[in-house]
Amino acid sequence: DKGEILWSCTIQSGKVYPKYFKNSTSHSGDDLAVLLATPDADMTKDKLKKSGFLTQSDICLYEYSRISSYSQYWIGGYPAEKQGQLWHGSGHIEKVQSKDLVVYNEIDTTGGNSGSMIAHGGQYYGVHTGGSKLKGKNWGTCFSLDKLKWIATFVKIHHFQKNNDGHILCFFKQ
Repeated sequence: DKGEILWSCTIQSGKVYPKYFKNSTSHSGDDLAVLLATPDADMTKDKLKKSGFLTQSDICLYEYSRISSYSQYWIGGYPAEKQGQLWHGSGHIEKVQSKDLVVYNEIDTTGGNSGSMIAHGGQYYGVHTGGSKLKGKNWGTCFSLDKLKWIATFVKIHHFQKNNDGHILCFFKQ
């Protein structure tokens, strides 16, 4: 239903990426936070699935070096301005501006999409952090090796590996 609260959770703890405090802009490449949350008791499996709450046994974050301008990426979430409706855009990544910042102009986002994952085929590469209508660009923070290591110190249940394509950090349910 339009305007329905799709999911509710209890925030256990959170942390902001330390470099963000030195350069606190959405296009710094350091705009990143991690929240550990658990779904509230009244959340049914159907509601969790409908909401997009990550309920699979594991989730993996991939280092930015695996981003390809030839692949389609997806950014989606539930911004408040869309009254609880899933809002998403898809398109190509224009460029990886640095090891910390990715720029895209084809992927449509809305002001409430900040914090949404930048995904491709169930793999997560970063977080959408902002955009400019004037410049016709959107941008997000990439998962660099430093950021993956920082996230791993905060989320204790993980497996960290390196393969030919870069680093992968996977989290598992307890």
